[in-house]
Amino acid sequence: MALIIKTPSIIKAAGNKEKIIKEFFGNVNSITSELSLAMM
Repeated sequence: MALIIKTPSIIKAAGNKEKIIKEFFGNVNSITSELSLAMM
């Protein structure tokens, strides 16, 4: 069954520089590690 994701999950990246990752599809939103669709 299809899952509609209306908004991305916002994840702070680890490391020295501040980065915000907006994940649309991947481990956080869809509980799958095979594919990740995100924007930095």
